[in-house]
Formats: sequence, C-alpha cells, structure tokens
Amino acid sequence: MMGIEFRDILLALALLGQIANAAWLYIERRNDKTNQRISDQAERMDEIEKNLSGQIANAAWLYIERRNDKTNQRISDQAERMDEIEKNLSGLIATSKGAPTHHDLANVYHAQNRTDEKLNQLIGETRSQSDLLRLIMAQITKKGME
Repeated sequence: MMGIEFRDILLALALLGQIANAAWLYIERRNDKTNQRISDQAERMDEIEKNLSGQIANAAWLYIERRNDKTNQRISDQAERMDEIEKNLSGLIATSKGAPTHHDLANVYHAQNRTDEKLNQLIGETRSQSDLLRLIMAQITKKGME
C-alpha cells in the first residue's frame, strides 16, 4: 500500500507547521538578540557622545583658562609697566615745575640780546679808542722826530 493516507498528510502538515513555528521562534529570538545588540550599541554611542562632549567642553575650558592665564600675565606686566611710567612721569612733572617757562626763556633771550648789543658797543668803543690811541701815538712819534 503505497497510498498516502489522509492521516499521514495531516501528520506531515503538522510536522511542517511545527518546523515553521520553530523557525519562526528562532528568527524572532535572533531578531530580539539583534535588536538588543543594536540597543546596546546605541546606548554605548550615547555614552561615547556624552563623554566626547564632556571632553571637548573640558578641552575648551582648559584652552580658555590657559588663555586667561596668559592674558592675566600680560595685564599684570602692563600694570607694572604703567606703574613704572607713572613713577617716571611724576618725576618729570616734579622736575618741570622747577624748570623755566616759555616766558622765562623769552626774558633770558632778550637779556642775552641786550648783553650782545652792549658787548658790540664796547667792542666798537674799544676799537675807536685803540684807533685814537694809535693816532695820538703816531702824532707824538712824528713830533718827537721832528
């Protein structure tokens, strides 16, 4: 009897149904594991992003802090230089209070001009006197020889 009975077909269909169900469960479990791995990877990526963001923020903060340190050092250096300039300037101001003014220098200039005029006048008078003295000497010498 080679004939296939209805019961054998039902058993074969039931077996195929069981195999299909087992395959479906295997695929579902595999999907669940894959979904879990994807979820775990997403969580790790979020954690890495948070850590990276924190590290970038920390690096930026350190850069700004070091830049602030350099800026503060420059400001301190400038403040010291300003103190030195202010000290020198106060010395110059104190010195300039005792220095002659433009009016004083004008008076000195005019006095020097008057002195020059008087000196030139004296030089002229001395030359005149020298010339007169030579003339007198020449006359005395001339009369004495006659």
